[in-house]
Formats: sequence, structure tokens, C-alpha cells
Amino acid sequence: EPEQEIGIGELVDLGIDGDIWVLGKKGEVSKLRRGSRERFGLVGKPENLAGNRLAVQLESEQIAILDTSSSRVVVFSKESGEYMHQLIWDGFSTAKDILYTTDGRLMVLSEGKLYWVE
Repeated sequence: EPEQEIGIGELVDLGIDGDIWVLGKKGEVSKLRRGSRERFGLVGKPENLAGNRLAVQLESEQIAILDTSSSRVVVFSKESGEYMHQLIWDGFSTAKDILYTTDGRLMVLSEGKLYWVE
């Protein structure tokens, strides 16, 4: 079905926690479950959110989007899509990736170094 398609040219990253979470360059997130697109959208998204990388907590409720152009990581609820908070740090502007560890802590790879984000 056409609504199942997600434009490949717009995709920048994905995360998997049993479901597949797909990030587009304009900071939009799609959720796939067993190959079908679920109803999901971000709520209260900050203005001009650009998507560079996506991190998904495995055992918890957060998804995080790295926005290098605004030197920030923006965190949303996986359940509701609601905006939770954002973290701002100069190092995010040069970050290459973000990930959640198995215990739910956020790490960032920036300029060849790994940093814990608190």
C-alpha cells in the first residue's frame, strides 16, 4: 500500500528496539512494527528540528534525535511522541552518532571521543 512507503531519499538513520524507528532529515520519526507503519508522530517538536542521528532506549521510554545544526539532542517519549526535553552542548555540533547503552544512558561520539551525556 502506498501509505506504507517511506521515502528513502529523506531517511538519515534508524533505531531498533523490537520496532523499527526511522528518522528523516527534517526531524520526523516513523515507526514500523512487523513491517507495517504504525500511527506515530512527534508532539511539541522544537522549531527547526533537523535530524542527523536517532537513538532509541531499549528498556525504557525515550527516543533522542541529534540535531548538529543547533548543537542539541532532543528527547521524546516513545509511547506518546511527546517532547520531553533537549540537551544543548557545543560538542553536539561535531557529533557523528548518539546511542543509548543497555542501561539507558545516552552516549555521543564527537571528534573521535565517546562522551556520557547527563
